[in-house]
Amino acid sequence: MASLSVRAAAALACLWSISPSWAEPFQMSTSTLTNVGPGVTLTIVPAGQQLVIEFVSASCGPTGGGGVVPNPLRLTTDVDHWIALTPGNTAGFAVATHLTQIFADPGTQVNLTLFPTSSPATVSCNVAISGTLTPITINPVTH
Repeated sequence: MASLSVRAAAALACLWSISPSWAEPFQMSTSTLTNVGPGVTLTIVPAGQQLVIEFVSASCGPTGGGGVVPNPLRLTTDVDHWIALTPGNTAGFAVATHLTQIFADPGTQVNLTLFPTSSPATVSCNVAISGTLTPITINPVTH
């Protein structure tokens, strides 16, 4: 029995977070190229909700004969969040899998930029984000 409780404690320690029961799962993906200037808008957080991005994944590679090795991704909410890419098994390719917590308030535009920004495009990425949308409630007693 003692080893079971140690295993259970270790398993619980590995959990990132448990979303509240009223949170709505959120996920989306896109493909983008490096020639998209300031980036692409992934989503705009709906009124009355907060988005918590909990996981970001990406698979990137060079485009055409002039392709270059991808540099970091920038995920922008109210501030910039930089996502490092790790070289893949094939030359020029890179991947990202990041457990994170990025908060975005109602009306916030969530943008993705892939570097280097260039024309014509030299890198292409498939990117996915997932997390939760949670209703924002204001307690009339404290506000």
